[in-house]
Amino acid sequence: MQATGLGLKNTMRFGVVSLAFIGAISAAHADQVPPTDKPSDKSSNKKTDTKASKKASTSSADTSAKSPVNPYLDKSGRIDWTPVLKTMQNGCDLPDIDNAPMEILASIQTDSGERGGANKVTDGYKTLQPSNASAFGYPIRKIYFGSQGAGFSSATIYFTDNRFLALRPKFYVQTVAGKLTAKDKMVITDRNAFAGQYLANGMGYSDGRSGVIFSPKTHSITCSWAHL
Repeated sequence: MQATGLGLKNTMRFGVVSLAFIGAISAAHADQVPPTDKPSDKSSNKKTDTKASKKASTSSADTSAKSPVNPYLDKSGRIDWTPVLKTMQNGCDLPDIDNAPMEILASIQTDSGERGGANKVTDGYKTLQPSNASAFGYPIRKIYFGSQGAGFSSATIYFTDNRFLALRPKFYVQTVAGKLTAKDKMVITDRNAFAGQYLANGMGYSDGRSGVIFSPKTHSITCSWAHL
């Protein structure tokens, strides 16, 4: 009986010690296992930086997409007045400058700061001074146009040098004998001409009422009409 009681006591002690050992091991493992429900600070910062980078990239793309591009720029980056002034090439028709596109009128410098306005108005004529502008492939510095009452109208383009003289073959009038250009030197009898004939002298042409003049002295092309 005594031995049996002693064995029972030893068994109980072993069980208590075993439970304590298992509890200690579980606690140790619990301390070593990192939490899995919260991301690390580095991971969080990386995601934030990525979002900010994407947002900045998107904002930059939106800005460049919205930047307007002037459709009237020539190959040199100057504002091209040719679409407005090209009527002068065929039969010397006067251009409608007052109704030119705003993208072209924006090149005009004004004392008042009003975009598209004229620098000066004198006796029914306007003087426009475009900045960084061209016409027919050559840089221009001034445009002068208007009318004197109901009897006379004209438009003059002022270039920066005499290279514009190369344009003479491109300014013409249709006659019974075909095209008569500003570079030609001849007289053509034509009953459709105001004076019954067209006269060309190498620097322009005229029918007695309308015509074009190239001036090497002032670096200009003038189209004029007498409303008779």
